[in-house]
Amino acid sequence: CPDNSCLYVLPRGFDPGYFDGDDDASEVDPLPLALNCKQAYQHIRAIPSEAGSAILFTHRIIHWGSKGRKGYHTPRVSFSFGCSGEGEDWEPAYFDRTHLPFPPLELRTSLASAQLIVYHERFQIDRQQLLLFHNTFLSMKHKFSSKYQNEVTKEFINATKDVMLCENITGTSQDDELGNNSGSEDDVMDHALEAMLDAEIGGFGDDIEDDFDAIQTSFVESIEHSLRKTKASSKQVKKKRI
Repeated sequence: CPDNSCLYVLPRGFDPGYFDGDDDASEVDPLPLALNCKQAYQHIRAIPSEAGSAILFTHRIIHWGSKGRKGYHTPRVSFSFGCSGEGEDWEPAYFDRTHLPFPPLELRTSLASAQLIVYHERFQIDRQQLLLFHNTFLSMKHKFSSKYQNEVTKEFINATKDVMLCENITGTSQDDELGNNSGSEDDVMDHALEAMLDAEIGGFGDDIEDDFDAIQTSFVESIEHSLRKTKASSKQVKKKRI
């Protein structure tokens, strides 16, 4: 129902990377490449559907959901299921089929946490949450395919950079607001550095060779911000005493 959101897709004929794949060396997202002019937006298709219906498409189809009408009484609730086969033409399953049809709770929780890391750009996340997701994933990491482990590792490093950069810009963090040290910069930095070492050992360290300097810079900036904040608080206390 369009009132509580609708699914939109870009048909494969208008996606340059649908058959040829995306350029891994490019930092440009596939969507702006496909929608590179005003006329290209005419290719977008809306797929309204009734409650209880199913829509099937390949993972390669560029798709997204819209925001529902404000005040509409019924929210949209959707479930997505991904299918994977065997062979070179398919992306390997995230974990072994022996865990199917009902994976244990620990494995499902670990997968959910890993997916939250992989899709971290879609929602706001803080240090404490990021560490929780990463620790939960690590508890069952050995159960996942090596390719998926590498993907989560790279995205965790990217998420670390984004979180620390965001907190440096805003000058706040959930830890500051709550007055606790859980999810401190040291913890985040340690996890990120360990992830980079895993990347080197796994043979995909070249993809993130510049990330160490970026995270280190964010880390230093975060410390400098904390010091400035502490000094400012001390000055206010002295003024009150005087």
